[in-house]
Amino acid sequence: MKYLKIFYTKRDALRHKSKTERSHTKIKSLNEMSKLPHDPALFSSIKEVIQSEKEKAFRNSNSILLQMYWEIGRLIVEDEQKGKSKAVYGKSVLKTLSSQLTLEFGKGFDESNLRNIRQFFLAFPNVTHCVTN
Repeated sequence: MKYLKIFYTKRDALRHKSKTERSHTKIKSLNEMSKLPHDPALFSSIKEVIQSEKEKAFRNSNSILLQMYWEIGRLIVEDEQKGKSKAVYGKSVLKTLSSQLTLEFGKGFDESNLRNIRQFFLAFPNVTHCVTN
């Protein structure tokens, strides 16, 4: 029995086309673009702006992730130590925390990663913020 595929967007339709069909669509689009009047200097300037801002966004997101990991590490260490200079801590706490965070936020918070995040804080306990240019 045949069935009808419904594509909600052009992107969905393109995903289901063969590789050859997709490349022909791309070539057709490029050919249509070459017929348009264009200013190479304008395109080049815009391209530079886009690339520069993408790089800034990447650096900024890395800085934010470092701050997040440092803060998570600080909270784990403070909970472990409960005001003492050394921690007396069971692995079950990280295991439970890992399960809870993974359920809430998805990948990235397994037990070994939480240990690494904790170690990151212990390696750099005096860092309060990251600076990027």
